[in-house]
Amino acid sequence: MKNFIKKLKIRNTFNGVLVFVIAVSLMISNNYPQVVRAESKFLITDPVTFSLQKTETITQKFPESNDREPLQTIWVVITAYSSTVDQTDDTPCHTANDFDLCTYYDEYNDYNTIAGNGLMFNTEVRLPEIFGDKVFVVRDRMNKRYNYGRIDVWLPTREEAIKFGVKYVKMEIYN
Repeated sequence: MKNFIKKLKIRNTFNGVLVFVIAVSLMISNNYPQVVRAESKFLITDPVTFSLQKTETITQKFPESNDREPLQTIWVVITAYSSTVDQTDDTPCHTANDFDLCTYYDEYNDYNTIAGNGLMFNTEVRLPEIFGDKVFVVRDRMNKRYNYGRIDVWLPTREEAIKFGVKYVKMEIYN
């Protein structure tokens, strides 16, 4: 046992000395200035001229909404609503995800919002039988008694919503 402890002490001492020698040699080599002989073999004496040539630019074209295939197609009952207190809550212009319908309509003269309980917010859908290629976005929720097979489309006026009535149509879901 004494022999083992003696060997262990010698090994530890050797390792310590080795680490010390390596550390000192690294410090000396890094602090000692190095001399380098640099020569330039190529000297530019004549002026250099450049000419620009027209290059072809490649632009990436993203798919249009009517170019892509729907992830799912389902049949839904669709009705319409407008921004009146009797059809919404006490903030008729704001949807469930806080999108301002009235401001959007005033700025763009367009409506593209639907309410649906069975779809996630910002899901894009199309109702080709009624609106053609127009893309609608789920931004609102309906009363909790309505589920997956029923949606509401937002229209600017109450008269348009009443005139729209109730329809049973195919809905294409995109994302």
